[in-house]
Amino acid sequence: MFAPLKQLEELDISSNKINSLVNGVFSHLVSLRKLDLSSNEIENIENDAFYGLKNMIELDISFNANFRNICLDMFRGLFRLNKFHICNGIMDSDKIKEFKELFGDTLRIEIRER
Repeated sequence: MFAPLKQLEELDISSNKINSLVNGVFSHLVSLRKLDLSSNEIENIENDAFYGLKNMIELDISFNANFRNICLDMFRGLFRLNKFHICNGIMDSDKIKEFKELFGDTLRIEIRER
């Protein structure tokens, strides 16, 4: 789907009724630095959905009302991530600590009210 867009650095696909992210869906977007998936209907993110996005620094998955189950494996390969937007109720303090351990102290997690 995104193969011809290898030089794309920012992608805003918010408010598009997306309900699932499958493995490798963004893998061709090797230059992507910022991805906005907010205000969709995401219920499921497969473990390697963000595979190949080694340049990504900012990810927004806030305001996806049906998204409840978050795990570190969903974000494998996001080595440079330093800004992450999510809604409250998704991550408890233990999960935030796990993310900080994985991504380092430079990761800023912005928790937004629903």
